[in-house]
Amino acid sequence: MIDTAISTSVPYRRCRCTKSNDRIVINELEVISETSTEIDSERVLITRLVCVDVVDPSKRVGSAEPLGLLSTGFNGIVIGLCLCLQIPMNVAVGLTLFYSGIVHFLCGIWEMYRGHTMNATGFTSIGAFWIQLGTINIPSFGTRAAYGGDDEMFYNAVGFMFLSFGFFELMMTSLSFKGSITGMLNPLTFAIAMFFNAAGHFTGYNQRYFVLAGIFSVINATIGFYDAFGQISTRHNSYFQFPNITIPDLFRNLMRVRVKHKNEFVKTKGIVVQ
Repeated sequence: MIDTAISTSVPYRRCRCTKSNDRIVINELEVISETSTEIDSERVLITRLVCVDVVDPSKRVGSAEPLGLLSTGFNGIVIGLCLCLQIPMNVAVGLTLFYSGIVHFLCGIWEMYRGHTMNATGFTSIGAFWIQLGTINIPSFGTRAAYGGDDEMFYNAVGFMFLSFGFFELMMTSLSFKGSITGMLNPLTFAIAMFFNAAGHFTGYNQRYFVLAGIFSVINATIGFYDAFGQISTRHNSYFQFPNITIPDLFRNLMRVRVKHKNEFVKTKGIVVQ
């Protein structure tokens, strides 16, 4: 049973699920404010909820976010290890085109259908980026041949591509500070890997930068696997779940620890605080 108050004109409203199987889904997962006030000598509880929907369990729509994270994670591990060990990445061309490219792009379309604009923007952009990167490494597309054998010009052009996408990932990072820690580290490490890839191409295919790019690609893939497992695993299919700490909760807990240590210090020193 849910008790809500729409406004002061309707101070108290009680609603009940129509069926025992109905589920109440609150989109924002939190109550914005809950206050009490006196109206006409009657105590009124005012609770503001963003959205309350009755959802039929048989018509629930699954999330494509774990699949999108895994598709980039697989590619990140393969390409990252190839960069670290300085071996050819031809084996990753098919993975780049299909799993990390097409599947990732379709995940973005699905997230758009679910109404998640940020996920849709990120997934479709990353999927298109992987498809573009895969086509560059296929000779029949003629991308490299179009530069007439001028490797320096080709490397600079590819570097611009990595650089621009690195800035895009930084933008996505700035939009994730109110989410989970892994949700913030995922685009951040991806952006760092893009910048090192760009630096490697700008410096004449310097292998040192590519090794650093490979390291951050593996780190990004590990974070993606962690986040994907945390979203897939539930109490119904797994005996354990990974913790998913949000950044606001982290800072809130740090402030509590700081205040606690400060109070203990004051009590220990016998300082009287006015």
